[in-house]
Amino acid sequence: MKKLNHILLAGLALVAAVSCNKVNVPAEEPEQNVGVPMTLTATIGGAETKMTMAEDDNVLKATWDASEKISVITYTGTGYGTKVQTVDTFTYTGDAGKKSVDFTGTFTGNAANNIWVVYPALEYDSANEDYRSASGLLYGVKKDDYHIYIGYWNGKYTQTSNADPSFLKDNLLTGTGTVSGSALTVDLEPASGVLKMTLTLPSTAEVGSKVYGVKVTGTGGNLFRQVGSSSWTVIGNTTYGGWDSSGMIALNGSEGITVPDDRKLVCYMPFEPYPSVTKFGVGGITAIKVDVSHAYYSGINWVTPYSATKTLTADPAIAAEPGKMYRLELVFD
Repeated sequence: MKKLNHILLAGLALVAAVSCNKVNVPAEEPEQNVGVPMTLTATIGGAETKMTMAEDDNVLKATWDASEKISVITYTGTGYGTKVQTVDTFTYTGDAGKKSVDFTGTFTGNAANNIWVVYPALEYDSANEDYRSASGLLYGVKKDDYHIYIGYWNGKYTQTSNADPSFLKDNLLTGTGTVSGSALTVDLEPASGVLKMTLTLPSTAEVGSKVYGVKVTGTGGNLFRQVGSSSWTVIGNTTYGGWDSSGMIALNGSEGITVPDDRKLVCYMPFEPYPSVTKFGVGGITAIKVDVSHAYYSGINWVTPYSATKTLTADPAIAAEPGKMYRLELVFD
């Protein structure tokens, strides 16, 4: 897991003739270079969190868990001319609660090429013929390709209980790696900010009833991506494409979260600040509307949700940054 604050592909289609029929064998992971055993020292920077998500003042504190994996990508070129060369996975097993730990693994890339380290780790998926994280947060990484997809709002985030940010533990961390002899070092930084919402539901919200999702829309500026869309970035970059102005988190799937006696929900939503645009207040995002779903059929139902809007009047506007936590309190009438 991680903190927040802010591939190789060679499709092998083996075809065999059997009674005049063709049998397709699933693609295998592309052959890697022999490689060199190496130690990777990874430090979580920024103010947000990673594996252990403990709230500390205005930040979510990040530390490594006792068992972790990260991936090292080597690539050549820049921009749309970027070409992935190798993808290696490094592992850590040891004490939990540290900001800097040593991972071990085999480095198969060329130390003279660009090195990009990402968390969560990527594994080869033969069905999709790409490298992707187990959660599906990261995917689409292929040899000689230039981008990585980031599926934040494709159902990857489900807060499982009230006032609990631990579901954010596997959020995206990236950093540029440096090789010196048999050692590789990287400072990992979060790609996202976090919006902490304290929502006092209306008196019509029955104590003990269930709520299933929170949807946020910003007006006057860009904040979140559209639900169900995917963002992407060029390998080695932290500027994303595919933005929109709304976002959502699910609340414990079809089970929902129970409305407490004080009718207060505390929810955490990750977001990627839109480059040079995401600001809270005058000249930026001037209002945030929050909808809370209290119905679930075959999925979260947004018919007649509890709704409230907060006007943001900060002047000058507050710039949103990766690795920071922003607080929003709303009382629903």
